[in-house]
Amino acid sequence: TLRGSILATLFASRCYQDLGLTFAAKYYALASAYICGTSPSDEVRPYISRSLIDAATCDHRQGAFCGFFDLSDIGLKAFRAFARDTDSSDVGSEINSTVFHASIIHVFSKHLAPDLLEFVESRIVAWEGLKEYFDKLIPKAEDTWKDKTLLQLWSTLEEQLLGRPFSDVGQKRIVAFQSLGVTWSFHWDNTYEVTCIAEELLATLQILLADLAGSDL
Repeated sequence: TLRGSILATLFASRCYQDLGLTFAAKYYALASAYICGTSPSDEVRPYISRSLIDAATCDHRQGAFCGFFDLSDIGLKAFRAFARDTDSSDVGSEINSTVFHASIIHVFSKHLAPDLLEFVESRIVAWEGLKEYFDKLIPKAEDTWKDKTLLQLWSTLEEQLLGRPFSDVGQKRIVAFQSLGVTWSFHWDNTYEVTCIAEELLATLQILLADLAGSDL
């Protein structure tokens, strides 16, 4: 039943994403990746990359672009190592999802945070075998946004993201989300160790809030 359990875990992650509870979604995606990576069953190995890219998508939606690149790096390596045949026309595939989100980050960095553009490009270049994808997609993305004003760009960011762009850059990390009519706000020292603890706390809180949604407190 292991494969079915993995699929159920990934489905739960997507459900939390749809609810805007990205930390709970990331929690489930990483749990799936861990189970697939430590299991002796080769049947579930192909789901490692899918799980990691789903977790990267959660960071992207939260505006944690550095985290997105970190998870995408290991997710693409897992894809090369374990993935079976994939449909290149599937917009939700690991490759297409990563390239799309990275291209969006590239466009917004160029227009809104040019001092971070070099960093973004260095992370993209590190993805072996994907250069031709970006060579085709980035000019198209640029054409889409070239006539947009900064206000329009920022409005689009607000529609697509749940947090500030590059929200995981700096000495302090600030996260806010809405659930059950309450705006929850958190801030902590932006170190690796503290961020791991804070994200686990956020994930647990979001899972609890989702479970309580049907109860009248």
